[in-house]
Amino acid sequence: MFVVAVLLQVLLLDALFIVPSGVPMLYLAFLVLQPFDRNTLAMLGLGALLGVTMDLLTGMDGLYTIAALWLAFVRRGVVILSLGKDALRESYFPSPRALGGGRFWLYVLSALLVHNVVFFIFEALTFDHFHITLSRIVVSTLFSAPFIWAAAKLFPSFNKK
Repeated sequence: MFVVAVLLQVLLLDALFIVPSGVPMLYLAFLVLQPFDRNTLAMLGLGALLGVTMDLLTGMDGLYTIAALWLAFVRRGVVILSLGKDALRESYFPSPRALGGGRFWLYVLSALLVHNVVFFIFEALTFDHFHITLSRIVVSTLFSAPFIWAAAKLFPSFNKK
């Protein structure tokens, strides 16, 4: 899934100009759809691998690494806040089938929001035009969620309990 998500992101989605403030981020499916019982250290390693790969392929000088590491670090908290502590005891891959549609969307939107806040604030590096940064956070979160839902449906290993 790592290779497919990164290549689709770099070769297709980054080239699309859907809305000036919206950037679909399919590559995050690799982190968001990891099993809930994966420990934080492993998630940090996967986040670093994903971020560095995206930075190398896009020339962003660390922006993807910072945001991906942040998501990997806080993912456990996002799961607890959006799904409850019991979800961590389950060793399944998050998917619409495993969590149910509403809970899956809540988890995905929460994870994307956590990532996008860091990504776009570091990208802007100023609060002078915060309304633009805020709109980019919201629109990108809403554009990215259907791509992650599709990834959860397309990859069979991510649909098992």
